[in-house]
Amino acid sequence: MNDQKHDRNLVAEFFASVVWEGIKSLLGASLIAAAAWILAKGRSTFPALIQNHSTGVGIALGTLGSLILLKVYFGYKYHEALPKVQHDFEEVSRSISFQYLDIHHITYIKEIVLRARRQGLSSYIDKFRWTGESVPEIRSDIRGQTVRLTHQKSVWQFYQIDFDRSLNKGEAVTTRLIFHIVDQTHSFHPFISTNIEEPTKHLALELRVPPELGVTYVTCEISSCIGARVPFFTKTISVDTNGVARWEEIPKMHHYYEMQWQSPIKEVYDPATSRAHAGSN
Repeated sequence: MNDQKHDRNLVAEFFASVVWEGIKSLLGASLIAAAAWILAKGRSTFPALIQNHSTGVGIALGTLGSLILLKVYFGYKYHEALPKVQHDFEEVSRSISFQYLDIHHITYIKEIVLRARRQGLSSYIDKFRWTGESVPEIRSDIRGQTVRLTHQKSVWQFYQIDFDRSLNKGEAVTTRLIFHIVDQTHSFHPFISTNIEEPTKHLALELRVPPELGVTYVTCEISSCIGARVPFFTKTISVDTNGVARWEEIPKMHHYYEMQWQSPIKEVYDPATSRAHAGSN
């Protein structure tokens, strides 16, 4: 049901955009045509009430029509659709969860449900960026699947997940990676994010943090890319009494989604050692 609603929304949004741009273009062209007719024949055929002003009326309508057409043109010029890219997969869902076990121990989980768009696919390539000083331990949580780091590009580390079989076209497969992280100084920037580079039907970003660490809210942003100066959308979500903040969206292609939060409180009591240990502020 959610998939069908998502597809209907995309179709409705596309046709609404096409119809609206078509109406503006038609209006602009009609005004210019009316202006040309008034300037050519207005003095002899236009109503006597404004017969003496037909030149001014014609120029005004022509100017207005030209401005409308220029607005449509430059709207397409600077906001034109990105080139189409062939995708091996569509993502039924993408879920990212960042879980503080305590202030020094973190589990990061990335789960993606993929659907093959062509025959014979046996692996999936994705990327991550860890900003902390420690090195995450990464493993696949799906029996029969393996993960290995491949190449680096810019700030990104790419990896490949190998399936236990080749997929048929239209076949779905779930991938689930677990990142175990130990960071004694909380050296990383407190955020999680993802770029939507394949058709994706559902996105969820989640933070789980013990209430005693003092994180009370997260800030969620949608933008064109990481570090964008002006986001498209921003909202704040409170961390509930169980220490969970969850953000769900029907994401758009080539958009960037980020959830960030303040660093945990500096001093946290550790019952295992019966002492306070330093975190970060």
